[in-house]
Amino acid sequence: MAKILAFAGSNSSTSINHQLLKYIQSNYLPEMKLVELRSFEVPMYSMDTELNSGIPLTVQKLHVEIKHADLLLLSTSEHNGSYTSYFKSTMDWLSRFDRDFVKEKPVFIAGTSPGRGGASNSIELSKRLMERLGATVKQTFSLPSFGHVFENGKLIEEHESRLADFITTVKS
Repeated sequence: MAKILAFAGSNSSTSINHQLLKYIQSNYLPEMKLVELRSFEVPMYSMDTELNSGIPLTVQKLHVEIKHADLLLLSTSEHNGSYTSYFKSTMDWLSRFDRDFVKEKPVFIAGTSPGRGGASNSIELSKRLMERLGATVKQTFSLPSFGHVFENGKLIEEHESRLADFITTVKS
């Protein structure tokens, strides 16, 4: 079985994208390693900080996690039509530490939002970023209206079948 590392592109303690990944782990991929990106406490990227202090140890620890994974499953939050500044800053730090940190690594990108857009802008931007960094983006999954599509801790059938199809691709 492939070593799957998953994280949401958010530093929110109530991230619905982290909740989506927890749902995936509980219902489809119990072997998946799910980490909270916010637990790495990555500072905002700055060339001055890099020159004065070097690459933060938290970034180096996350780098080890990513390098040991066979594939990544990301769930990206959307703020004002883009991914979060925390996610972008984390990717900037990682690429400064090792430009090839995701080179040829299979990546699957999911995203959810409270609205009907389902984080589609953020998913597309994350896809372009991962490809620019050398990853192979295999598939994406958008889940709209997070608060309305979950009933009693389960996805409504329409979205459950779409998610199951997405996970089948992740497993293959």
